[in-house]
Amino acid sequence: MSKTMNTVTPLLLLGWIVLSIPAQGNADEPPVSRIQDGTTLPAIELACPGRYKHHIQGICTDRDSIFWSFTTTLVKTDRKGSQLHKVPVANHHGDLCHHDGKIYVAVNLGKFNDPKGNAKSWIYVYESETLKEIARHAVPEVFHGAGGIEFHQGHFFIVGGLPNDVTENYVYEYDADFKPVKRHVIASGHTHLGI
Repeated sequence: MSKTMNTVTPLLLLGWIVLSIPAQGNADEPPVSRIQDGTTLPAIELACPGRYKHHIQGICTDRDSIFWSFTTTLVKTDRKGSQLHKVPVANHHGDLCHHDGKIYVAVNLGKFNDPKGNAKSWIYVYESETLKEIARHAVPEVFHGAGGIEFHQGHFFIVGGLPNDVTENYVYEYDADFKPVKRHVIASGHTHLGI
């Protein structure tokens, strides 16, 4: 493992999701995880309590909490894995990200991976404190179905599905108000079901 690796690995284990934050640094140092502001925290392993229909779509964090997307349920836990909030959501909620006190989730209400683009791609926005839905943004440019989202340097980046005969992936860049900026093409070859 790289000394600078900083990844989060969700594992499905008997109906629980275990979040494993791997160690960093050399073998003589205690395991730590670095968060965005450079703060280091001890490496931990924890589980999201409960059983959820479908499967884990994504995990994101803020300073105090972990947010889990399970296709039809959003869950908020503290950093020890104790449940704080749980809300049912429309099928198919995908990956999520935290930005500025809000949770943004890539949602597809249509057909994923459809060559004709019959997706109905949205970004649903929730208050991070309560998981109360506060906004929806249509992102019809995400042609094969919105499945993942990230925020970076003032812009949102959305990824999605991919039909079997397509040999490149797409990352859709939006400004902070979800106005389209650019479609980035990734010469990846075919990846089953996209990114």
